[in-house]
Amino acid sequence: MNDLEKDLLNTILNNEPLLNAVRKVFIKRVEQEKPVIGDADNMKLGEKYRAYEQAGEMIKKGFDDLLAYKVEKKPDKGFDKSR
Repeated sequence: MNDLEKDLLNTILNNEPLLNAVRKVFIKRVEQEKPVIGDADNMKLGEKYRAYEQAGEMIKKGFDDLLAYKVEKKPDKGFDKSR
């Protein structure tokens, strides 16, 4: 990942409301794919449920990975005229 991409990610990661909105989109998509009982036989239902669980876990891990790119920006003290 190049520096520009890291800077863009850091912009998102340091904006908590934006990050939470993006996370909600992914979680909503996974929840929409939750298998419905009676939708298929037990074998198919089990496969769909495992895929659903795995997708949720992948998204969680993906957001954890994203947070590794977060860099806390130190406040710019600027020029101190008192010295």
